[in-house]
Amino acid sequence: MYIRRTTLKSRRTGEPYYTYRVVESIRIEAGVVELMLDNSTEIMLEGPADFRLLSLDKAVLHNGQLVARCGPDAVGFEVESPDVKVVDLGTEFGVSVREGMHTDVVVYDGEVDLSSLSEANPLERRLIAGEALH
Repeated sequence: MYIRRTTLKSRRTGEPYYTYRVVESIRIEAGVVELMLDNSTEIMLEGPADFRLLSLDKAVLHNGQLVARCGPDAVGFEVESPDVKVVDLGTEFGVSVREGMHTDVVVYDGEVDLSSLSEANPLERRLIAGEALH
């Protein structure tokens, strides 16, 4: 995966800030890929998997498994699957997208907000450590 970082200056404050642009997805047949993001998010992706990092705050898991460990600077980090969106509230959680596009979510530490992306099956729920949705 290639992430391009551009440094810009704020017109208002003159302070530097950074923009990031992801130009490639990760598709792996087997094995593990570990990502460490500047916002203190660590992602472990296990293949086979199809994953895309849209920004430092949002990722999409089309299939496969990941575990995300989000530090204090990453609260609000989102992982979308074909059927749910998981929003980090300062935690460690796992997402697995199986054949048939069904998503499992488990919270190892902290809390996440979970919402359905399907209008036919609306769901909004908070999961805490030790809880899972299968």
